[in-house]
Amino acid sequence: MTEEPTQFKMSYERSITSGLVKRRLNMTDPELLRVVMDWPSILTYKFDTQLEPRMEALQQRLSLSDDELKSIVLKAPTVLKCEHEAVVGPRISTIQSQLQLGPSALTLFILRWPMVLSPEYESKLEEKLGAMEPHFGMTNEDLIRLSEEQLNRSLTNTTLGGVPQTCPVSTTPAWKKPVRYVMGLTWVGAIAYAVAAAPGSGAESLAHDLELAKLAFNPLGDGNPLFYCVFSALGILPSVYMALLLPGANKQPIPAATLFSGFALGYGGVAPYMATRRERPALTQAELGPVAKHWYESKIKCAAPLGAMSLALAYKLFTIADVAAASSEFGELFMSSKLVHVSTLDLIPLSLFFYEPAIEDMKRRGWWPQSEDVPPTAAERTRLLSFCALPVLGPAFYVLLRPRLPPGE
Repeated sequence: MTEEPTQFKMSYERSITSGLVKRRLNMTDPELLRVVMDWPSILTYKFDTQLEPRMEALQQRLSLSDDELKSIVLKAPTVLKCEHEAVVGPRISTIQSQLQLGPSALTLFILRWPMVLSPEYESKLEEKLGAMEPHFGMTNEDLIRLSEEQLNRSLTNTTLGGVPQTCPVSTTPAWKKPVRYVMGLTWVGAIAYAVAAAPGSGAESLAHDLELAKLAFNPLGDGNPLFYCVFSALGILPSVYMALLLPGANKQPIPAATLFSGFALGYGGVAPYMATRRERPALTQAELGPVAKHWYESKIKCAAPLGAMSLALAYKLFTIADVAAASSEFGELFMSSKLVHVSTLDLIPLSLFFYEPAIEDMKRRGWWPQSEDVPPTAAERTRLLSFCALPVLGPAFYVLLRPRLPPGE
């Protein structure tokens, strides 16, 4: 007779606790369900004497807003499992002291990685913080800019609570990013223009274009030097895009193999993949496919040749003997030859859109903040602009100078 009332009392108390937690943190029903699924035992704790005081103490210690407190509980509800005075408070002090964090940096650190306050870290906190030794001595601003994935790699080995830590993939659909709309519309417009409106059609024009292409393969030939530079640039930039995009090629909407068509189709070959891809802003060398790992990540096989070819192209451009004559001839070819016309226009989007995959690649290598909430510094913006400012030469040298990816496991 006593068992049923006891169970009823427990169910009633748990419903009261869930309602108070939901109201205190202004949670929706799905958010509350997520917390309970992550830590079912939360409903066995007394709200007034256990959960609420711990929330208040954590909020005051880190100067958290209600939304920030809610974010921490959603990510790591077991933070509320420990007494603040005995466990959580000293742990926060350990993090602040060992990483030399100011108040604002400490708060952002905890917001990004609240699991460091949970019981799972009780026996390994100082050991894992010690793994961050290379980061000691950084300013608060530098440490704030450490991304969540970088903290993940520093604070964990391979798993946390039995859950493998994998690199994050952007869950934002590609079509929600305005620049992807522009990429797609540019691709459609370029194809339509090349087929219907570009000058040069018929068998005679095709034969002339074939002759121009043959001349463009010979740097010492009699072809127009300006078109030679354009034609050669269309061989360099697809390689640059391959170096930027292949690292994140796994499980994309469009197979990465389509990128190879960029060597023949230029922007028309790389645009569909580039516009529809999901971003992977954090990767290690261990996660790369064989082509990306052994070729496009190689400084000797890929980066150095691209840099050398771009310098040779710049030298060719700036040593044209008669610029006026070459420009006049190029203008005539542009207005009469489909190959010259389309190739020249193709160079524009390949140069303009370089910045977008470059930012994703910079995130992987620590040259750009991975979090959208952390703005890039003036130095980071300047570095990106310097690589984008010089068509062909800048992108090629980005591949040469970029840092290597972390080795991974």
